[in-house]
Amino acid sequence: MPSLWQECSALWKLAWPVSLTASATMSMSVVDTIMVGRLGTETLAASALAGVYMYSASSFPRNLSIGAVPLVSQALGAKRLGLLPDIFWSSVLINVLLLFPLVALYWFSPNILIALAQETELSILAGQYCRVLIVSLPAMLLFSIVMRFLQSLERVKELTIAAVICNFINVAGNWFFMYELELGLVGCAISTVICETLILVFAVWMARDVLIRIIFASPSFRQLATVWRLGWPSSLQTSTEGWGFSASVLIAGMLGASMVAAHSIVLNVLTVLFMLPLGFSVAIGVVTGKRVGAQLDWWPSAKAGFALTVAAQLGSAGVLFVLGEHLASVYTSEVHLQELAASAFKICAWFIVADGLQVVGFGVLRSLADVRIPVWFNVIGYWVVGLPIGAWLALRVKWGIDGLWTALAVSLSLIALLCWLRILYWKKHGVDAIYEAENEGRAE
Repeated sequence: MPSLWQECSALWKLAWPVSLTASATMSMSVVDTIMVGRLGTETLAASALAGVYMYSASSFPRNLSIGAVPLVSQALGAKRLGLLPDIFWSSVLINVLLLFPLVALYWFSPNILIALAQETELSILAGQYCRVLIVSLPAMLLFSIVMRFLQSLERVKELTIAAVICNFINVAGNWFFMYELELGLVGCAISTVICETLILVFAVWMARDVLIRIIFASPSFRQLATVWRLGWPSSLQTSTEGWGFSASVLIAGMLGASMVAAHSIVLNVLTVLFMLPLGFSVAIGVVTGKRVGAQLDWWPSAKAGFALTVAAQLGSAGVLFVLGEHLASVYTSEVHLQELAASAFKICAWFIVADGLQVVGFGVLRSLADVRIPVWFNVIGYWVVGLPIGAWLALRVKWGIDGLWTALAVSLSLIALLCWLRILYWKKHGVDAIYEAENEGRAE
């Protein structure tokens, strides 16, 4: 049996390209935030509102393809490659059906934001951004499916190259549309539309040797029910987390433009640092899923994922605690925003360790096809504990965004604890119990 060090090394070899790809993709958002920040506090606040609104609206359809990851990994482990086209096209069909309500949510974004007690001027500006992004919604949803297929097939180099190329295009596009044509936030949206379309084109072209056999095979949609059965709980679990952070931005918005701008800076930095444990989560899902498909022991990879995550997140916590003010200065030259963000970063040193452990824990549980009960972990953590406490601390106790991040740290710690207790439950009951639970889910 491989040692813990060997397990960690194997996971790292798969995780770092995934993290690099995710970081390169995420860096487009970072670039947007930095370049928009130069336009002033109001524009930065509107950009933050637009970002969290679009994330919230698109989260469920965009993450439905997470349900395909354990299916692809287990099919590879069992050497049943003929299932891949059905899994792919079933994911596409589900997303096509959800595209139409998503378009409506983007179009009516100004009205919805105003109804959520956000400032009218900020809501209108954010809505203009969202409406431009309607053009690239099909490309965004299709890329999410292609990305997860290539990750499961351990073909992440193509994704990384595509993301890096699009980062350069995004910088040039932002400069041209935002500054040269003086389109402001709308110019940023136009550049994003171009990049979301091109990243799909580049990824499919570079991985055409694998994807052509999947895309152009005749699908039977026999996996449609299975993709949906695993996809909606996985997507709901991810979405309840994203909606929780979106709600935190809305709470910050009730405190004024400066608070929501500072909150968005903190959230942006944390999202970048989140890419490393996200890579661990994807890697552990692939490795564990293959072992479950081959009916091998999956626990060593879970244990290695825990160890890697703790080590990496402690390093990130140190960066936040020591360099918080310097990180904030990258986004804005306004001193009061830097001070607000720097104070929150110190609290987030605790938050980020718990955040890493929960995402890796969810990765293990998804690879075991345990997707329904874990949904409730986020519901309890964010919506029963974190957000009510956060709103109370921010609005009543007057802690501002420090109160929000304190409450989110508590909620993430609770979620991480529940995830790993659930994993230990499966370790005790073994692989046979996992198959029995999966069969019961199919029978429902």
